Amino acid sequence: MIELSKVILGTMKYVNDKIMPRLDSVRRYSLGVYMMLLRINNPENVVVSILERPFFNILNIRTSDNKIDIDKLYEAMHEQMSTQKKIEFSIPMFGNFSFDDEDLKDLYGTIINQ
Repeated sequence: MIELSKVILGTMKYVNDKIMPRLDSVRRYSLGVYMMLLRINNPENVVVSILERPFFNILNIRTSDNKIDIDKLYEAMHEQMSTQKKIEFSIPMFGNFSFDDEDLKDLYGTIINQ
């Protein structure tokens, strides 16, 4: 189990270190502004509101004291990624991205080392 705040910090660091450099200047600027506003508006509240939705709540990865079972989450994601190999997705305004098992390992490492 790891504190939700560490998951958020690790994810934000990953985005800053790994995603931002891949973007052109306009998208990098836009994502930077978005992340700054997220920091100002308490990202933990945003994430908790998402995790409280029934879709995520039934996954049982968050405790009542806002700790995340990061190992359980990573194992499930890793198992699916080993079958699927990579995922590709589009984020409006930021573009298309792909994410593979190496990216997943890197994200996990960044989170647990916070």
